[in-house]
Amino acid sequence: MDTKLLLVKLITLIYLESKLDERSNGSTELITSILTHIKLPESYATNEFGKDPLISLRETARWMNANPQDHHYDKHELLQQLRVNCGNDNGLYDSLVSGIAPDFEPEALKEIVISYKHVLRQYINQSKVKELLKEAYTKTWFQSSTIDWRHYIKELTEALTPYSNNDCIEAAHPSVVSDVMFGDTAAVKNVFQRGVNELDTRGIIQFGWQGLNRMFGASMGARRGEMIVVGALQHNFKSGTTLEMFKSAALYNIPMLRDPTKKPLLMRISFENPIELDMTYLYRSLVENETGVYTDPKMIDIDEATRYVTDRLQATGFHINMCHIDPSEFTFRDLFDRVERFEAQGYEVIMLNIDYLPMMSKRGCATGPAGVEFRDLYRRVRNFTSKKGIICITPHQLSTEAKQLTRVGVDNFVQEIANRGYWDSCKTIDQEVDLEIYQHIVKVNGESYLTFQRGKHRKATITPERDLYFVYKFQQVGTIPDDILGVDCSRRSVGGKTVSDGGEGAWWSSV
Repeated sequence: MDTKLLLVKLITLIYLESKLDERSNGSTELITSILTHIKLPESYATNEFGKDPLISLRETARWMNANPQDHHYDKHELLQQLRVNCGNDNGLYDSLVSGIAPDFEPEALKEIVISYKHVLRQYINQSKVKELLKEAYTKTWFQSSTIDWRHYIKELTEALTPYSNNDCIEAAHPSVVSDVMFGDTAAVKNVFQRGVNELDTRGIIQFGWQGLNRMFGASMGARRGEMIVVGALQHNFKSGTTLEMFKSAALYNIPMLRDPTKKPLLMRISFENPIELDMTYLYRSLVENETGVYTDPKMIDIDEATRYVTDRLQATGFHINMCHIDPSEFTFRDLFDRVERFEAQGYEVIMLNIDYLPMMSKRGCATGPAGVEFRDLYRRVRNFTSKKGIICITPHQLSTEAKQLTRVGVDNFVQEIANRGYWDSCKTIDQEVDLEIYQHIVKVNGESYLTFQRGKHRKATITPERDLYFVYKFQQVGTIPDDILGVDCSRRSVGGKTVSDGGEGAWWSSV
């Protein structure tokens, strides 16, 4: 757009907006952005006849834009100032007069303001597109060695996407997930229907431990689209819990698809344990839970184990995918691509079980103070899986401050740290996830217990306080056996009786 015309539209828009009865949606930020894009050549300078008209009009536009939105402009005084600004350029002044002089009816005034804003948004969007393409040209032709070509095209496409619909003022930004006008009864009804669907227990995924299921409240299991983080110190069975959740999701649930034409898929990605280690654990857990007999890993029959794990985990109708990935070069975009490749093959991903999401490369995430890139990684993954209705589960290390609490002998460790931001690398992860589960191993009288405490849970109903904490005892066979199909083996306290036996506290707690 010609610089003269651009300045005319800016000044006219500011003046017309000052005449509106409702001024809450002014264009100050838009105009400020455009003024920063107006770069006048050095040849535009003061001469013996005064300042160049473009410099003068830009100064007037800045002055007007700095005024409050309800600032009163005397039309005749403003036109006098603009007359001086324009100097001998009569055509430029006439353009300003044509926009400012008329007295418009209120409704017509609103329409004209909207039209001006639309044109100026188009200008700023086009300017940003030019900048992106200019930068892309420079990088691809002169800095190609600095480009990660695996992701560059997608990154450039993502950067350009918000400007693809700038010709239509009604176009929704691609980041908008839901949008509703309360005057549209059908749209409001659809929102309520989606809310009811989210609470529909038919899509709930339950796990093998009754105490864990109670922790979810009325749903008694994970809802589609929830992101769950399991926090603990080193060597406190974090990976074991998430792998048990993966196993039991396949064993104890019938797939409920949002798209009946798809195939239900449970995905497990490990950035730490080799897939051989996870498969061996799954086989032992399955066999020992079913037979009650200890399984020696060295004595496993490979053919039998392959058939057994495959049959048992796919018996209810789920398809299973497990992989081990080197996380150093694996970014959130690679993760999204992997999910979408399975979707393109006809699968609907129900669960994404990631053994240590924070181990992924943070390339492409926001940078800043300590922890920003970790929080941004969680935000991006959660936004991706939530929209697709994928349950995402990952363990996360607790901080050194949490470890210090164990050194000073804090009682009820998991209850002490819950909801207090004791996360390693980023204290604000809780603001991005839907559910926090804290766990810690406690050893008493030669026996080991795994204690659990629920932290934040983003949902509509309140979970009873007594269900937020529970304990399971490690066994010689089956590690922590599943109890969903039998008596409740969870406990209310370390060393206490199981819930099925009354849940009383340990004998020493009353001494």
